[in-house]
Amino acid sequence: MKKHLAVLLIAIMAVSVLSTAGVVAGASGSTVNPTATPISAPTFNPAPEGSPNPLPTNAPGPGAAVKVKLQVSQLVVLPQSKQVILVTILYDKKNFDPLMYGTESFAFGLKGTEASPVAYYTTDVNRDGYKDLTLVFNAKDTGLKFLSTKAKLTGSITFPSVCSYDRLCVNKLDSKTSLNSKSQLKPVCLSHPICEMYQAMPISVTGTASVLAL
Repeated sequence: MKKHLAVLLIAIMAVSVLSTAGVVAGASGSTVNPTATPISAPTFNPAPEGSPNPLPTNAPGPGAAVKVKLQVSQLVVLPQSKQVILVTILYDKKNFDPLMYGTESFAFGLKGTEASPVAYYTTDVNRDGYKDLTLVFNAKDTGLKFLSTKAKLTGSITFPSVCSYDRLCVNKLDSKTSLNSKSQLKPVCLSHPICEMYQAMPISVTGTASVLAL
């Protein structure tokens, strides 16, 4: 009886996983969900126009090491199948917003170095009112083995440039007036950004998640 219950439980969980996998992307790279953005480069910017979330009260600065809160879409992983596994980095109003950084690079798997994300999207996964970053990985690339119960995420993100705009005015000579005319100089003002460059000081990201590989 226990054996039949165990088989039934595994079957139910496997069906749940496969249905979740079809929501976003397949191993071939095709995207089913139009809101998911495929990743073709090692790094990407999940919120190029800025994060919609408020700034965390204790946001990490350049060079920091951050342990993030993760949420995995399913507990069953079939490493040799064509399914995907969804790993969400949750927004933390006290410490971390995954959408506020410039460029990001992540890896996920048994050691945290195996699989690179094939797509991503932003949504409120845990329904706390804030956007989270969900990464899509091909399960077969994660290196998870039979009965693996833990997986790791590692990453590197660059602190965004902090820019202020300075108004620069120069005098432009009007060719229609003589050099002796008082109206010969017409000011032309331009706004140009002055940015503090933080790209040379990345923030390292780590996180662990519970899985059950079958």
